[in-house]
Amino acid sequence: MYDLETIRNTISLAALAEEAGAKFDHPHRLISHCPLPKHAGDRSSKAFTIFDNGRKWKCHSSCPADANGGDVFSFYMAWKDVDFKTAVVELAERANLAPNSQPKATARQAEIAPAPTVPEPAWRA
Repeated sequence: MYDLETIRNTISLAALAEEAGAKFDHPHRLISHCPLPKHAGDRSSKAFTIFDNGRKWKCHSSCPADANGGDVFSFYMAWKDVDFKTAVVELAERANLAPNSQPKATARQAEIAPAPTVPEPAWRA
């Protein structure tokens, strides 16, 4: 299991889009032609935007509904034509993140002793 929020915070959506072929003219206005292979319309218009501090994307032109906006996972899925599970694994590998084998206990959880399975004799009396 991977921590999805860590992947979202580690992988740059703008860098992925540029790797896919987007060309952003201004560092603070992330607008480009749509770099996705599923885009069916004119590629000369700047219909692809990244917004919400680089966390979300949207194609305002001719991408199909299943590839028309979302986060870094949905972009990767639309770009590479993979399912969600594959996108998570491949993006985690790009970020050099290992899967979590077990959730770590918080300090508060570690302080609490597990409940006994059978009541103690003093309690039964």
